[in-house]
Amino acid sequence: MVYRGVTCRGFIGNRSIFVQSPRHLADVEKKLAVAINVIVHSKDQSPYKIRVCWRDLSPFKTRVCCRDLALSAIRLADLSPQCEDYAIKSLCYASLPLCADDGEGSVAAPRQLCREECEVLATDVCKYEYLIAKTHEQIKQLPIPECHDLPPITSALHRSCIRLGVKVEPLIEGNEDCYRDAGHKYRGRVSVTEDGQPCVSWHQMQLSFRTADHAELIGGHNFCRNPASVMDKPWCYVHSDKNNAGAADNINMVKRPCRVPVCRE
Repeated sequence: MVYRGVTCRGFIGNRSIFVQSPRHLADVEKKLAVAINVIVHSKDQSPYKIRVCWRDLSPFKTRVCCRDLALSAIRLADLSPQCEDYAIKSLCYASLPLCADDGEGSVAAPRQLCREECEVLATDVCKYEYLIAKTHEQIKQLPIPECHDLPPITSALHRSCIRLGVKVEPLIEGNEDCYRDAGHKYRGRVSVTEDGQPCVSWHQMQLSFRTADHAELIGGHNFCRNPASVMDKPWCYVHSDKNNAGAADNINMVKRPCRVPVCRE
């Protein structure tokens, strides 16, 4: 249905949004209005205490480390300057997603936020604001995106994702078919090892290489890379036991050099 609301009009305008029913839209609008009011106009100066756990940042962590943080309630003045432009915009698009339109008259579907932008916001630009939002009584009633659930950058759905304008370094260079030096800057599409094994997605390897610390690994892809130059060429993780190919834990993963040739000058 065409959005005629007021809360997110500045971002969505009169475009079509994906909603279950008019009643659902009214409910979401109400929650959005409350959440945005908290972000912009809250006068609460008392500490807002949250318990931050490692699993909040990475669902693949097996041991959960927690610590209490006393943070002031979200106010516009508390937002970091780099997050200020995205906080309300991301809430609007996540709560009232635009409709996907393939031009072929298929069943309407919601467009989702772009995964790589979500990861940059959640782990860098809006890191603390993201954690607060997930625990704030009013804001957490809205669908705060879980970045690892969004379509990977290699998927067809990603082509129609909603872009917020977050600055993301290029993750893929389609014409890059070889590497220079140790391949630290390689951004090609090879995703197979020298012995022919398929690479696993980097997001499965959070215990070893957190994507938050290596921007080239975000997006849910499995392309060969050389984070921190730990090898002398691009590499990836593969399953050490081919019979256990469905496992997603670090124990059954090993590093292997990739089938990427060195560039010849």
